Amino acid sequence: MSALLAWPLASVIQGGLLAAVVALAAYLQSLTGFAFGLVLLALSTQLGLLSIADASQLVNSLTLAGALLLLWRGRLAPDWRLFAWGVLPALPMVPLGLWLLGALSGDAIYWLGKLLGLVVVLSSLTILWPPPLATLAGKRWVKLGCGALSGLMGGLFATAGPPLVLLFYQLGLPAERVRDTLMLVFAGCGLLRLLVSVPGGVFNPDLLLPTLFLLPVYWGASRLGLHRGAASKGPGLRRLVALLLLGSGLAMLA
Repeated sequence: MSALLAWPLASVIQGGLLAAVVALAAYLQSLTGFAFGLVLLALSTQLGLLSIADASQLVNSLTLAGALLLLWRGRLAPDWRLFAWGVLPALPMVPLGLWLLGALSGDAIYWLGKLLGLVVVLSSLTILWPPPLATLAGKRWVKLGCGALSGLMGGLFATAGPPLVLLFYQLGLPAERVRDTLMLVFAGCGLLRLLVSVPGGVFNPDLLLPTLFLLPVYWGASRLGLHRGAASKGPGLRRLVALLLLGSGLAMLA
């Protein structure tokens, strides 16, 4: 269990650091349109604030809460056909990824951290140098493969984004429609992950109270970032965030 959950003075300081990490990740996501989960996972585990399992649960809870809030307010206008291509192959893989997370122990935890570092590195590289997938983006096997890989990553690390983000933005649809579709796919994967994690013994109830305290931080930082500028106006910032992620991922692999 993470030292954060003990709540003495040292853990209160760690809680403040975690709140700062959540605020930074939410703020950068609202400015750049990506990387909330990757930033939160990379920084919280590198700083020793949370274990990978607890950090994944926190990412899942905050992302799901944010998506449900936007959906409740009627601010999501997804492409439903694209949503189906993303969510249908992803959902069956979420329990598999979650099972792998719960089954790993001992030395395997060390390699799980290395796998997370590799995911962060590969994701940042695809942001810096997007591979030319435009000719393949419309093929069924590519959509199914990206959806399944996203579901597996969503189960393991609660970061289902990179494969589908890379694919969907190659389809020539309006950026706002793609973002809303992705948000809804992530909400579906996050809800399934939550429902499976509780009876599966992977859910950590001690993280509920910190998550509730961090929800206002997440929402406040997101709104602040939205007031500062639209995601489509920050290519330089997106590259900077990708470079920071690349450095964090390489540090995990060292």
